[in-house]
Amino acid sequence: MASKIIVDQVQKSGLTALTLPTGNASASEFLQNDGAGALSWASAAAGFNSVQAFTVGGTWTKPVGVGITKILVFITGGGGGGMYRAGDFGTGGGAASTAIKFIDVSSIASIVFTIGAGGVGGSASDPYLAPAGGASAFGVAPATVHCTAGGGGQTSGTGLPGPGGTATGGDVNIVGGGGTYGGGGSGQGGASFWGSGTSVRNTGAAYAAPLANGTYGSGGGGARAAASGSGGDGVCFVMEFK
Repeated sequence: MASKIIVDQVQKSGLTALTLPTGNASASEFLQNDGAGALSWASAAAGFNSVQAFTVGGTWTKPVGVGITKILVFITGGGGGGMYRAGDFGTGGGAASTAIKFIDVSSIASIVFTIGAGGVGGSASDPYLAPAGGASAFGVAPATVHCTAGGGGQTSGTGLPGPGGTATGGDVNIVGGGGTYGGGGSGQGGASFWGSGTSVRNTGAAYAAPLANGTYGSGGGGARAAASGSGGDGVCFVMEFK
C-alpha cells in the first residue's frame, strides 16, 4: 500500500510515474532506475571482494555464498641459497620466479597448490653449494595446473651466482633476479617480485638487509667464513572478485 501511495503522489505532482518491481529483492540486491521510471532489483556491480594469502602448500577454497566468479593469483617459488666460502666472499643464490594468472572459478570450488621452500644456506665445507629453491604451482596434476613458478637457481662450484627462476602458464611470467658474484665483497642474493635478496656476509658480521632469509622467493646472500643466507620461501596470494 505504501508503494501505491508514493506513485499516486508522484503522478499528482506532474512528475514521471515510477513503475515498481512486483516481487521482493534477493539478499544484497538494490533498486535501480532505467531512466524512464521503471524500477527493478539488481545485484551489486562486480568487483574486488577479498584476498587469501598462503605461505605453505594447501588448498584454496572459494568462499561460500559470496558470489566469487574470478580470482587473480600471484604465486612465487622459493629462492636459492647463498654459497659459503672460507677464503673469499660467496656468491648469491638466484631469486624465484613469479606467475600472475587470472582464473574463472565460476564452476570451481577449490584448487590444490604447492609452495616451494627456499634453499638452505651453507655454513661448512668449502665451497658449500646451497640448494636451489623449490617450485610453486597453482593446481596439481592430474587436475589442471594453472601456472607454475620455478625456484631460484643454485650457485656453482666455479663461483658463478645462482640464476633466476622462470615461470610458465601465467598471464604474466616474471623471471627471478640472478644472484651477484662474490669476489670483492658483493655476493647478494637475487631479487624476487616481492623485494631484494640478502646481502653478503663477512666473518662475524650480520646481514645488512633486509632479513636473514630475504623476502618471499628472494635469493640468499653469500658468505665468507660464516653462515650464508637461505633463500626466501615461496608465497601465494589469491585475490577474489565477484
